[in-house]
Formats: sequence, structure tokens, C-alpha cells
Amino acid sequence: RSPSPAPVPLFALPLQPAAAAASATRPSWPAASATSSKRRRTRPTVKVQEGCRHGCAFCIVPRARGGPRSRPGAEVLRRVGDFVRSGAREVVLAGIALGSYRCPDSGIGLGELVGMVAERSPARVRLSSIEPMDFDARLYDLLAAGRICSHLHLPLQSGSARVLESMHRPYGPTEYAGIVGRLRAADPSVAIGTDLMVGFPGESEDEHRRSLRFCEEVGFSYMHVFPYSRRARTLAARRGGQVDGPALRRRMREALDLADDLSERYQAGFVGSRAQVLWEQDPSGRCAGITRNFLRARPLGFEPAAGTLEEVALAAGQDGLVALAAAAAG
Repeated sequence: RSPSPAPVPLFALPLQPAAAAASATRPSWPAASATSSKRRRTRPTVKVQEGCRHGCAFCIVPRARGGPRSRPGAEVLRRVGDFVRSGAREVVLAGIALGSYRCPDSGIGLGELVGMVAERSPARVRLSSIEPMDFDARLYDLLAAGRICSHLHLPLQSGSARVLESMHRPYGPTEYAGIVGRLRAADPSVAIGTDLMVGFPGESEDEHRRSLRFCEEVGFSYMHVFPYSRRARTLAARRGGQVDGPALRRRMREALDLADDLSERYQAGFVGSRAQVLWEQDPSGRCAGITRNFLRARPLGFEPAAGTLEEVALAAGQDGLVALAAAAAG
């Protein structure tokens, strides 16, 4: 059998538009976000999917953004190629419900799309948030092979099975823990981040405690914690059992304290190790490095060049991790 042709590097792809790009059924994609031009060149975001089909009780997105629509795979490859030719060293694939990606031309899902991008791109490939109910099993193999960054963000919302059911989230803590277990089997160093909602209507004190215990058992690398906020035209807004202000503030403090503790534990596990960082310039003009597993470190004793990849030694600083020049660290 004839061997398969080698993949065409992204930077060699032609720039002409896809044949079907003018279809009236395709979404009108927004312009790039208003981040700095240096940030876009160094670690740009490519939005591959829009809209959502999930009917979470607290969320207005399906009403506001409509159902899921996906960018054609060829268009995604061309857009990533444009960024790579412009000097991008990492590309972030993003979407409102990223895991529901389905190419309108070929029908391929997210895992196949990511594999195509990773196979052709010399830049690192990172994924934005993926809902647990949409997780594509092909991503386990891509993670194990090192073809995507060692970092997944999986919104949990609650560690209580009853609260998840009340939220209309179609999974439970057991199913969620199963995904995390497979990810860590594929890559033990993987960073797993999450979103946690505190004070959902009807959440009891025991369910709040159970949720925090589950988060600690999972051992998240970081957590985005936020209080439930009533939104008009959502199912949860019409429910009783709204958690009052003092109780909500206390629960938030407890969840934030746990988030800080888990983040510190994860970072501590990499003190003394070496890592490849991508240097980015923040609005103040200072550089910070981001590793493949989403750790951030400030340079110590040297001035890196923004937009470059460099191997460094990670050490504990007064306020988070610091990066030492690998040669100086021995």
C-alpha cells in the first residue's frame, strides 16, 4: 500500500478562502478580541465554535447565543496558519461549548480537529474550557502523546450530585472523577482547572461541604469560584431556596480559601523542576512565562524576550513561582 502523504505544514497552506465559506448557514464570526497585538501574536486564540445546546438552569447562553455552530476545519487550519506565520508560539482553540465542535463540511469532531492542528502546527496547542458532558475521548491519546498542552479546564459547577441534577448538568461527581482519572493516567503532570458555583438555589450546608470535599479529593490545579447570580429568563431564577447574603459570602470565602490552597499545592509539586515557558508581556510591560501545564512564573535575574520559548528552572518565590535561567541553575 502506498504510504500516506506527509502533512502539509500550516505555514505552507494557501490563504484562499474555503469554497463553502459564503454559505448563509455559517455563523458570522466576531473579530479578534481587543487584547494587545503582542499577546495576539504570541499566544492567539482561535474561536472554532459558537453557541450552546445545553439547558443549564442557571445559564442564558443558549437564548443569547443560539445553538451550536462550528467553523469549517479548513478555515480553522488556515487561521492557525496565519498566526503561526506571524510568529505565534502557542495557539489556543476556543469555543462557547468547545467540546460540541462538529465541522459543517466533514463532520469531524473536536478530537480530530485538534489532531489535525497539532500534526501540522509547530506552535504549542492549548484548549480552552470543555464541558464534561462533551469531552471527546480522542483527547486522552493526544494528551498522552504530548500533542496538546498539559492543561484542561473542565467546569464542574458543583461536587454534589443532587445540586448538579438541579442545575440540569448531565453528569455526576463519579462521571466527572472518571474523566479526571483518565487524564492523569495519560499525563500525571496535567493541570486540571475548573469552575465552581457557590450558593445555587436549594444548595444546603451539607451539599456545600460535600462540594468542597469533592474538589479537594480531585485536587484541582486552580479553581474559578463565583457566587450564584440570579439571571432573568433562566429556570433557576424562578426557584425558591435562594441562599442569603451572609451565608453566600461565607461559603465564597471557604471555597476561595480551598482554591488558593489547591493552587499552592499544585505549584509546589514543580519547584525544582525544569519547564519550557513561553514569555508574555503583561500590560505593565513586565514578562511572565507560561508553561505547557499552565503554571506562571516571573523571571529572576535575567530579562527574557517576549514571544520566545525558553527552558527554565522553576523555584519558589515570595508571590508564586519564579523562573531561573536553566544554565545558571545548573
